[in-house]
Amino acid sequence: FLVLLLGFFVVQVIWPISYSVETLILVVFTIGESCLHGRFLIVFSMVFAPVLARLRGRWLRGYEAGKDHAYVNAALIAALVWGVFGFFPSDARLREGMEQIFPVKAVDYLRHHDVGPRLYSTDLWGSYMIWALSPRRKVFIDGRLDIYEYAGVLEDYIQIKHLTPQTQFLLRKYRLSACLVPRGEILETYLAALPDWKRVYSDDMSVIFEPDKVSE
Repeated sequence: FLVLLLGFFVVQVIWPISYSVETLILVVFTIGESCLHGRFLIVFSMVFAPVLARLRGRWLRGYEAGKDHAYVNAALIAALVWGVFGFFPSDARLREGMEQIFPVKAVDYLRHHDVGPRLYSTDLWGSYMIWALSPRRKVFIDGRLDIYEYAGVLEDYIQIKHLTPQTQFLLRKYRLSACLVPRGEILETYLAALPDWKRVYSDDMSVIFEPDKVSE
C-alpha cells in the first residue's frame, strides 16, 4: 500500500495530471482511512483504480480500437472466467483453511452444547464467531477494538487475557458462563488451576472452560 502510494506520488510529480476536486477528496479520504484501518483498503482500491488507470492512460495514446482482435480478447476473458471458477475453493477446502486459523471444532461443540449465554473469547476469533454463531450467541469482543474502548470493555479484556490481579474479579463481574481460550495461552493454565472452573472441551487449537456448579 505504501509502496503504491509512493510510486504514484513520484509519477504524479514527474508527469502531473489534473484531477477533479471530488476525486481528490475521495482519494485523500480513503488513504487516511486505510492508514487507520486496514479493512478500508478494499474501498481505497475501488477509488484508486480509476485514478491509476488515468495515469497509465498517458502511455496508451496510440491505442486504436479498430486494431483490436475480438477473438483473442474473448479467449482471454474466457480464460479469466475459467480461472475464477476453476480455482475457487470448495467448501471442504475452505473449512480446512479456517481450521488452521479459527476454533472451528470448538464452535461446533458450542452449537450442540448449552454453555450459557456469557462466553468469553479472544478478539482474534470474535469476527469468525459472529459469523458462525450469530444470532444465537453474542461475543465478548471482536477485532473492532476501538468500539469496545469507550465502555471500558477493552481494558477489562486485556486484564483478563494477560492475567493480572483483577482477572478473578473480572470473571465474576461479567458473570461468564464459559471461556473459550487458545491452547497454550496463560489464561488456560490459570483457569485449569482454579477449583471453581472445569475443562469441558479441548482440541489442538482451543479449550473451553465452564464454572464448576458443584463448587459454586
